[in-house]
Amino acid sequence: MAKYAAPFAAVFLAAILSFAAPSLADDKPPVPMPDDAAEVAYDGDAGTLAYSSTKPVKAGAEFYRALAKKNGWKEIPSVINKDNMSVLTFVVGDNDVGFTIMALGDKTQVEAQGTILESKGSTGEQAKAWKQFLQMGGRISIAWAAAQHGPKPEQD
Repeated sequence: MAKYAAPFAAVFLAAILSFAAPSLADDKPPVPMPDDAAEVAYDGDAGTLAYSSTKPVKAGAEFYRALAKKNGWKEIPSVINKDNMSVLTFVVGDNDVGFTIMALGDKTQVEAQGTILESKGSTGEQAKAWKQFLQMGGRISIAWAAAQHGPKPEQD
């Protein structure tokens, strides 16, 4: 049966490479982002969100303060509220979210984490498998594929 291992690996590799990273379609970030948000990375399992924007730090902070006010979130005061960096923390009920907004060159980097960002969907295992795949440098083995997708192929 080893003669089937190489074709299986080739087909499986082609299939894996044809897929994009799970976008977590039902798992879109539960908080809005500015219209110019780019390089968006959202992980509902970890409750993290990161993106870049061309808007200044202060505009990003005001965007989330207005959102918080509109949605009844309580802001926890921070001493970090400068032109080049702002740290915001909001709570609503038992949930929280923190934003770190930093100027990096001509862009602003926004990183957020908290229970408000955590996924309630069923795509978590898929996202974890994809993250493991990427941590392996995008290299797969028959053993890894079988562990993720069923029994190992028989070997002679």
